[in-house]
Amino acid sequence: MAYRVLLIRPNHSNGKKNPYGTFPLGLAYIAAVLRESGHEVQIMDLSKENVDMESVAQSIERFNPDMFGLTAISFEYVFVKKLASWLKEKYAKPIILGGQLASHSPTLVVENSDVDICVIGEGELTIVDLLNNMDKLGQVKGIVYRDGEVTRSTSPRELIQDLDSVPFPAYDLVDMDEYSEFLKTDIYMSPKYLPKLPKGQEHRVMAVMSGRGCPFVCGYCTQMFESIRKRSIENVMEEMTLLKEKYGITIINFVDELFFFSKKYTREFCEKVAPMKMGWYGNARIDTVDKELLTLISKSGCLTIGYGVETASAEILKRMHKKITPKRIERTMRETLEVGLPTSIGLILGYPGETRETVQETIDMLKRVGFPGTKFHYVTPYPGSPLYNECVANGTISDELSYLESLGDGTGPYKFRFNFTDMSDQELSDLLHESSRKVMRNYLWYLVTHPKYLFRYLRYKDFMNPVYYYYSQWRRPTNYSRAAKATALTKAATTNISSQSSPKHAPDMGS
Repeated sequence: MAYRVLLIRPNHSNGKKNPYGTFPLGLAYIAAVLRESGHEVQIMDLSKENVDMESVAQSIERFNPDMFGLTAISFEYVFVKKLASWLKEKYAKPIILGGQLASHSPTLVVENSDVDICVIGEGELTIVDLLNNMDKLGQVKGIVYRDGEVTRSTSPRELIQDLDSVPFPAYDLVDMDEYSEFLKTDIYMSPKYLPKLPKGQEHRVMAVMSGRGCPFVCGYCTQMFESIRKRSIENVMEEMTLLKEKYGITIINFVDELFFFSKKYTREFCEKVAPMKMGWYGNARIDTVDKELLTLISKSGCLTIGYGVETASAEILKRMHKKITPKRIERTMRETLEVGLPTSIGLILGYPGETRETVQETIDMLKRVGFPGTKFHYVTPYPGSPLYNECVANGTISDELSYLESLGDGTGPYKFRFNFTDMSDQELSDLLHESSRKVMRNYLWYLVTHPKYLFRYLRYKDFMNPVYYYYSQWRRPTNYSRAAKATALTKAATTNISSQSSPKHAPDMGS
């Protein structure tokens, strides 16, 4: 039986358009496999508009779907619950949820919302099987569902081993002009690296996934898949060619958890992508690249490389189970800067065991290599992470549903949920902004004492140019900047949850 399926991404900005909207890649993949299986599909992305429920209802009624498919990450639970309630009351059709929220908290979602079925993990095979067996849900692998007053779960579904067998996302079902807009104010990319275009032509960017999963188990990370599977380079190139020729895409954002994993794969990719004259970028671990590879990456059109540094403290790296050392972090940072490859890094503050001294180790490392860093973010235990599981096991998180609801307050990693340190709440709150200021102050001094870098960086509009950095923050403040300002104005509210249930004993995340 063929169904009419409406795939919806909820709005998590309280009904306002998200200025940092991303391409709904997961829904586009699901749409592709459903359409290939004979179903009629539409995609509705509520995050890219100021939501007017009357117009939403009109769009739904024009399509007249048989069921709804939603996607969400963990902090979107409150928005999914609200949307599912509205959909169920108005249309009384089955509601299926996928994504991280469904994978990590399926029972909570089914038992406390109007979502009928949660799809665990990859959805492409499961959703087709599910629609073929709506009257025999117990036979469908990889779901949690409501059966009357009972919540039931089925056996896990095997992972898709041949990712080349998955059709390309259904790009034609969305407004590609809207999603491919290139933000010229992205300070992590330098114009010197952008591909040259004919006069009058604008750059267009699109998200692509070359693989799934990550074999590393960092304590703070919410993994979907513990192993890594990659598409063939030929298959990736075919999709890039389609995007370039049909939609005018000039830049590819690889959204893999870990794009730079195999050096062999990366070398072959660089050799194949260089002649395409397209810009591209992705994420790496500090220990999956070296100077020789970084040079090749830079010459092949890479616009920026992202590292999950998190900390330069050996003690905190051990507790995070990062399996890298401060020396390796510093070496790779130096090599990346020497090659001249634009870089963004992640920094986490407040992990169990954190002290002022461990934070200072990170600040000192950035000072030695001459890097302005990025903003520090408080560690947040998200469902699916080892840290979250520790918090549940030791009672730090005693009410998972209330905690899940609290994650939707819009502050994300800009406000700490629990104080895992021996510092007072106020000290920890102050430390984030104090540390960020120190990093930038050290960087400015580094440039003064290293004029060759100062003059090199002042030539380009990117993160390494402090003048442009401050100008960009003033003209187009980031979510971090807005949150930092709000926190400074309302410090008393900084510990909304931690003031109620800050643990007396931090989880032991050490080895």
